Amino acid sequence: MSKWVRHFLVLLAATAVSATALQAQATGEIRGRVISSDLAAPLADATVMVAGQTVLSGAGGFFVVPDVPAGVHTLRVSLIGYRSFETQVTVTAGGSADVEARLQV
Repeated sequence: MSKWVRHFLVLLAATAVSATALQAQATGEIRGRVISSDLAAPLADATVMVAGQTVLSGAGGFFVVPDVPAGVHTLRVSLIGYRSFETQVTVTAGGSADVEARLQV
């Protein structure tokens, strides 16, 4: 393999690593809790949707949506028997946005 081909391959690999690192830094996460508005009781198994991702709230009503692109997004939370909840969330690169979703009956 020629010297120039090796240099090109090294440069190509370094560019790919740099692009991956920049992409990882351009995301953040959304953390939160889903509770009932009347009793403030935690609600498990609520569907949380944002930026093309869907997760379910777990025990205690907690949820985490990882790798959300930096920017402003609409977060939607729904659970059978409750009105849907919707809010705007601003995600910063490398940051974590906190949301409390209060669902009404």
